[in-house]
Amino acid sequence: MKKYITLLLLGFTFIANAQKSSIEDSYHRYFENTREIPFLHLNKTSFFPGEEIWFKAYMLEQNSQKLHKTSSNLYVSLFDEKGVLKSQQLIALKNGLGKGSFKIDTSFKGKTYYLKAATNWMKNFREDCAFVQKVDILSSEKRRDLAAKSTAKQYEFQILPEGGHLLANTINNLGLVVKDKNNRGVVIEKGIIKDQDGHIIKTFSTNQFGLGNSVLFIKNTAQYTFEAHLSDGNILTQRTAPAQLQGVNLRVTNSNSKVLTVTVKTNKESLADLEHKEYTILIHNTRAFKKQPFTFKKEKYRYSLLVNKSELPAGINIITVFNEKNRPLLERLVFVNKNSLIKNIAVNTTVKDGDSLKINVTNPLKEKLYLSASILPSNHIGNKPKNSIISSFLLKPYIKGQIQNPDYYFTNGSSKKLRDLDLLLITQGWSKYDWNEIFNAPPKTQFPFENGLRIKGSFNKDIADNQSLLVYSHDNRFITQTTVKNNQFELAETYLLKNTRINFALKGKKKFKAVLPVLQFSKSVLPERLAPEHLETNPYTTTSFTANINDVFKDYEVLDEVLVRAKKEEKELPNFVNQSFLKRNKVSNGIVGSGETVLDFLNYKGFRIRRTDSNEDNSIGVVNGQVIAPYDALGTSGSPDLSQRNQQGLNRPFRFFIDNVEIDGTWLLETTYLDEIDEIYYGNRSSANIGMNGSVQVYIYRKSPEQLTRVKNRKNSLIIQRGFAKAKEFYTPQFSSYMSDEFQKYGVIHWSPELHIDKATNKEFTIDSKLQESMIIQVQGISESGKLIYQKFAI
Repeated sequence: MKKYITLLLLGFTFIANAQKSSIEDSYHRYFENTREIPFLHLNKTSFFPGEEIWFKAYMLEQNSQKLHKTSSNLYVSLFDEKGVLKSQQLIALKNGLGKGSFKIDTSFKGKTYYLKAATNWMKNFREDCAFVQKVDILSSEKRRDLAAKSTAKQYEFQILPEGGHLLANTINNLGLVVKDKNNRGVVIEKGIIKDQDGHIIKTFSTNQFGLGNSVLFIKNTAQYTFEAHLSDGNILTQRTAPAQLQGVNLRVTNSNSKVLTVTVKTNKESLADLEHKEYTILIHNTRAFKKQPFTFKKEKYRYSLLVNKSELPAGINIITVFNEKNRPLLERLVFVNKNSLIKNIAVNTTVKDGDSLKINVTNPLKEKLYLSASILPSNHIGNKPKNSIISSFLLKPYIKGQIQNPDYYFTNGSSKKLRDLDLLLITQGWSKYDWNEIFNAPPKTQFPFENGLRIKGSFNKDIADNQSLLVYSHDNRFITQTTVKNNQFELAETYLLKNTRINFALKGKKKFKAVLPVLQFSKSVLPERLAPEHLETNPYTTTSFTANINDVFKDYEVLDEVLVRAKKEEKELPNFVNQSFLKRNKVSNGIVGSGETVLDFLNYKGFRIRRTDSNEDNSIGVVNGQVIAPYDALGTSGSPDLSQRNQQGLNRPFRFFIDNVEIDGTWLLETTYLDEIDEIYYGNRSSANIGMNGSVQVYIYRKSPEQLTRVKNRKNSLIIQRGFAKAKEFYTPQFSSYMSDEFQKYGVIHWSPELHIDKATNKEFTIDSKLQESMIIQVQGISESGKLIYQKFAI
C-alpha cells in the first residue's frame, strides 16, 4: 500500500473549447450559455409596518465573473410564509446594477416574507441560482412559538466520506457534521471512534459549525461507531456505511498555499482489475477545465497530482474522477484563495454640523467600484442576511446545501478560516452540477434573454405604410421615431416605467397629428414559485415587541401612503448663457388657452417660427435649414425682404433646449402641450448689440412626474399599465424616539444604494446621525474587474 506515483504537472493549460473526448464535448455544450447570478443587498432584514424594504441589485455574469453588462430585466418577487406570491417588480438593470424597494403597507398581514430575485433567462438552466432572502415584519402581537410544543432536543449526526464513498483496506478521510433541529452546527464536548469490538481507536472534534473530519484505515467488513458527546449530556452515535471492496477513493490536500494535491488511491483487491485502465482527473469551475489522464500500473496503489495553484482560477474548483468509460466516480469541491478575489476599502467619518455626519469612502483600486452602504445603530440586531455578495457569487453557484454563516469564511481571512472552509467543502459532497445532466441534457434555450420591453401597436384605421410615427413620454424622458406598416408598428428594448404616460403622433406634411393605437406588451411579469427548501419549517421566529407598534413612529397612520416632499430643484441654465437677458415665463392656464402647444406659445409671444422641413416660402425665416427669428420678433419695424434682413443681421437662428437638452428643429414643440411645461426662458445670446448675428435661445422645462399626475388625460396619450418599477429616493420614517429600544435594535440611519467611486479616489456624503453616538456601516459591492467588497465598520 506504500507504492504510489506522483504526477508533477506545473503548467497544463485550460481547455476552453470542445476537444476530442465526450467529457470535453459534453462539458462545452452544457456550459456554453452563460449563467446569470443575481444578488440583492438589503438595507436590513427586519422591518416595521410602514417602512420600505430597500435593495441594491447586482448581476454577475458567471463566465466572466464580472458585472453582466447586457442583463437588464430583473424580476424581484415577494412571497409570504407559505410560499405564495404576493407582489413582483420588474427592475431595470444598467451595466449589471439596479435598485428598488417594496413598501410594507397594510396589506402585509404575515410576519415572515421571502424576497426572490431572478431573470427569465435563468429558467433555461436546471441549477437554481436565484437570490432568496427571508425578511421579518416586526409586530407587537403576542406570538406563539411552534418550537415550544416540543422540549425534546433533536440533532443530526452524519458521516460523509471524502469523494462520496468508503474504500475497504485503505485510508479514508471522513467528513463529520453535527447539527441541531434548526440546522445549526454543534460544538461537541468529546468525540470517540470505536471499532467493531467496542475498543476506542481514535478521537475527533467539531468546530463552531459542527464540522470535523477523521482520517481512518477502514478494514474490509468492519463497521466503526462514532460517538459525539454533547454538553447537555446527549450522546449521538453513527456507524460507518459498508465500504466498497473494489474501486478507488479520493483525498485532496489544500493546506499548502502554493500547491494543491489530488490523490487517487486503490487497494490490493482492485488493482488486478484496474491495471492498464486509463482514469481521468478533471478540475473545472463551469467556465473552463483542466484534464489529466493517468493509467493504473502493476503494484501502484496511489496516484498523486500536484497542481500549482497559480494556474487555477480563484474561488471554487470542482475535482471529478472518471473511470475508463468516462463515468464520474468521485467528486470534491475545493476553494483556491487568491488576493484578486476580495479587496478592502477605507471609511472615515467626521462630525460636520450638529447631528450631521460626513462619511468619506476611499477606493484604493485602480478601477471603478460599485458599492452600496447600509448604516445602522451599533446595537442593531435586525439585519441577518443569509448571504453577502461574496458568498452569493463565490459559493452559492456551486453548492447544493444551505451554509451556516457563509460570510465567516471571507471576513478577516486566516489559515483557520480556510481550514474551516475546507471542512465545509468536504462535507458538501458532489457539486450542484449533475453529470448525468451534463452528459445527457444540455440546456435548451426555451426562455429568451430579455432586454427591456417590446411594445407592439396597431391602429383600427388605415395608416399609410412607412408613415413616420413619433412616440414619446415625458415621464420617461423617452422619444423615438418609427414607421407604420400594415397599420402596425413595434418598439424594441424600451425601458418605460409602470403607470407612466406615453404619447403618439403621426408625421404629416406640415405638422404632427395625434393618434391613439392599441398596445401589446411583451412579458413584464415572471411566473414565479419559491422552492420548498427556501421556506423555514418554523416561520414563527420573528421578534415581538412589548411596546405598541403604533408608538414607534411619530405619526404611524401616514406610513401606509408616505408623501415625500423635497425642495424644488432650481432650473439651472448652461454657463455660457447670460441669464439677465433671458425673459422668463411661468406657464399657467392664463397665458394661452387649454390644449395649446409650446409652438403656439412662442408664436403668441411674437416669434413667428416655421418648421425646418417646411416646403412653404422661406420669406419669413428658414435659412439653410435653420429656423430664424423674423424681424418683428426683434422689435424692428418695417418688413424688409430676406436678403435685406440677412444683411442687417435681423435673421437669427433659433436653438431649442428641453430640460437643458438641445433638440433639432421644432417637431417636438408641436406635440408638447403647455400643461406639461413648468417654465420657459427665451432671449438673445448677445448682450452687447442686438444687431449682432447671435442665436435666439429658448429653454423649456417640463413639469416633474408628480406635477404631471395631475394633468388630465389627452386623446393621444395612454397610461402604461405594465413596465419597470420606478426607483424611489430613500427616506426613513420619523421615529418617536431615536434613543428608544426599537430604533436601537431595528431602525435604520441611512441607506446609500449608489456609492460608485472612480479609481484611486474617494467619495464623501453627509447623513443625519439620528442622535447616535456610534453606528455600523456595512458596505458591499464589486469592482469593474470582478473584485468583491464586503466590510463592516464600527464608528
